[in-house]
Amino acid sequence: MSPRRYTLGARAAAVADTRERVLTAARDLYRDGGFHRSSLDEVARRADVARATVYQRFGSKLGLLEAVLTDYERRADLPALAAVVEEGPPETLLRAMVTEGCRYWATDPALARKILAAGSADPAAGELLRRHDAGRLSLLETTVRRLDEAGRLAVPPGTALDVLWVLTAFETYDQLAAGRGLSTQDTADVLSGLAEARLGG
Repeated sequence: MSPRRYTLGARAAAVADTRERVLTAARDLYRDGGFHRSSLDEVARRADVARATVYQRFGSKLGLLEAVLTDYERRADLPALAAVVEEGPPETLLRAMVTEGCRYWATDPALARKILAAGSADPAAGELLRRHDAGRLSLLETTVRRLDEAGRLAVPPGTALDVLWVLTAFETYDQLAAGRGLSTQDTADVLSGLAEARLGG
């Protein structure tokens, strides 16, 4: 390996390490005190990097929040959920989709809880969260379309979409997982059972 390629590789690794340290610090601070109480200065101190580094990499407090959201989707393996929706057999699609949705929220529920709370208090954060949630809506629309095409819906597609929107929301998952103390699998069983009873599946 040439010295130049080695240097570039080492630099890329250092950049990735710094980014991960900042994201880890932001996640920890969001869980502890929420988005609004976590300044970029605090994130920089927790990550042991210069404040300017955080600004250079993420641009703003909102930019860092978006990076944390994108990182959540990566850690929760969003492509696995999309694959179930797009490729799963219609006979098991409804239950599989709801189960994968619960697994997605179970990745880091404490973080999800604090981030979603930020959206209700900050219009800009709320708009950012709505943009990310548009991905969930798109997956639900695909689920409903595939179930409808397979003749597995007992209600109109619009009603099915409304029901699934509620059943796959974090707040619904959290009421059972945190509120009732159910495991992720038990939560998925309850919610998928409700979906099948209402929609057909």
